[in-house]
Amino acid sequence: MASTRYLKKTPLMEQYEEETGKLAIWKGEISQHFEKWKQKKGKEAIKKQKLEIVSYSREEKKKMKRETKSDKIAGKDYEHLIVVENLHKTYLLGTTAVAALRGVDLVIDTGNFIDIMGPSGSGKTTLLNLIGGLDTPTRGKIFLEGRNISMLNDNDLAEIRRERIGFVFQFYNLLPQMTAMENVMVPLHFSGKLSRRGKRKRAMDLLRLVGLDERSHHTPSELSGDEIKDDIRLMYREKDLIVDDAITKVNFISQMSNRQSFLMEVILSFTIMISIFGLVSSMYAIMLERKFEIGILRSMGMKTRNIRNMFLIESMIILLSSGIMGVIIGTFTSYFLETQMALMTEMPTIFKIPTETLIRVFLISISVGFLGTYVILIKLSRQTIMDTFRETF
Repeated sequence: MASTRYLKKTPLMEQYEEETGKLAIWKGEISQHFEKWKQKKGKEAIKKQKLEIVSYSREEKKKMKRETKSDKIAGKDYEHLIVVENLHKTYLLGTTAVAALRGVDLVIDTGNFIDIMGPSGSGKTTLLNLIGGLDTPTRGKIFLEGRNISMLNDNDLAEIRRERIGFVFQFYNLLPQMTAMENVMVPLHFSGKLSRRGKRKRAMDLLRLVGLDERSHHTPSELSGDEIKDDIRLMYREKDLIVDDAITKVNFISQMSNRQSFLMEVILSFTIMISIFGLVSSMYAIMLERKFEIGILRSMGMKTRNIRNMFLIESMIILLSSGIMGVIIGTFTSYFLETQMALMTEMPTIFKIPTETLIRVFLISISVGFLGTYVILIKLSRQTIMDTFRETF
């Protein structure tokens, strides 16, 4: 017996039937005409969204291009190195417009070191990409040494990046099959100003400045993170503008490291405290159960002070073993959570045991446990031998 499939009409199907007068579902199947109509509607929505994003008219674009071509002060007379005016950047994800930048204004003078800070997703990388000529803005102007680069074509932008801008990416983007020296020689090769021998000499001089001359023949996989960053910055040492996006990643790593360290301290502290204070409460019950033993020792003529010291030494050994066990369990738990966080955030595992906090919590917990045990023993030692036997039996 053939099964019948029932399809529920969607609002889009109802709109199709109203506009075309045709059925969206025919003989239990979705109409092919409806599928084509839906694709056409999607393309129209995307086109409409793009028109809303690009807010410059054709006349405005032509005027800006004329200003760019007739700009005679580029590279000669300029007041600021970088000027950003009312910068907007919007990305289109499907039919949704996502605004990465909204009306950014920025002025950077020659010789300054500027740090752009903000949470993840605030548009730092987008702004650096626009200033570095890797992308074009949706609206607004970017002036580099007095020249408007926001409306330049790809060839002009490539020339500016080659001659004036150095870009350090978040994930370095070094050529993995090349050595450190060959990576430094890459921009020198495109400049075309030096011979091959001159490029090698210049690259070695630059590597020597940061102490990488002995590792010049190592590939990026054989270098540490700091060495890779030094290698990249050497490639653009003589550029007018260096855009360093790797710093934002370093800031994020340091923030994650601080959070992970704090989480580890909290876990270790609570584990030690729970281990020791849980033991103190159980020891109180044990002491009450051992009244008979205390009474026998006192009846045999053993002094109360000696009995107290004997039990304190025994309690201290148990407290120390409990604290050490708490440290082991807490460290293992912290390491497990930290590695899981590193996997989720795609960040390196930075596992550091907070020694100072560990010792402080350990000593405080043991001291409190020791005092609690001492108070219990004083209370028991004040009782007479007959009272002890009477309470025991």
